[in-house]
Amino acid sequence: MKTRLLLFVSVTILLTACPRCPETILLDNGPLPDEAMQYIPYRNGQSVMFRHSHNMEVRFDVYQVKYQQTTSCAECCKYNIRYETNRTDLKPNYPLFNISLEISNIDTSFFYSYANVGSSAFSIPTNGPDQPDAERLDSALVDSVWYYDVYKLGTSGGYQGEEVIYADTIFYNYTDGIIKIIMSNKEYYELVKK
Repeated sequence: MKTRLLLFVSVTILLTACPRCPETILLDNGPLPDEAMQYIPYRNGQSVMFRHSHNMEVRFDVYQVKYQQTTSCAECCKYNIRYETNRTDLKPNYPLFNISLEISNIDTSFFYSYANVGSSAFSIPTNGPDQPDAERLDSALVDSVWYYDVYKLGTSGGYQGEEVIYADTIFYNYTDGIIKIIMSNKEYYELVKK
């Protein structure tokens, strides 16, 4: 009897000692506006070609999908946010790294966007706060073609081991997307304009 009473008192104290989380409110940011896609110039079914620094050409086919997501947290959060993401995958016709770009409206004041090139991540500048790893260039000459309003983006994360070759820098603009990828071993891939 004492054991049951002690167990009952202990459970009661534990349940009343920790405050319960208030019920979370779901904020719905709605669908991703069409204007967001001005930052990601690729379209579903498109193909783009890149030339390696040793003249091998690799075709990437573009696949796009939109989906909804909802934030959640382990702690007591007052709000959860439902938002939409557009994911654009560039899949090579040669065993090489995949490229994926995502843009979402998780924040209603700007679009959150990034690119993964293999195991490296790059933040794509949008109408949001300045990003310290984005250097804006008026123009850049890539494979004998001038590109304008170009961002030089350094990797902002991902896995880069000592022995692994990874994408270190990309050149990006809103008209053509990725125009150059510089690898950690100084080899590179350049967009082939048709």
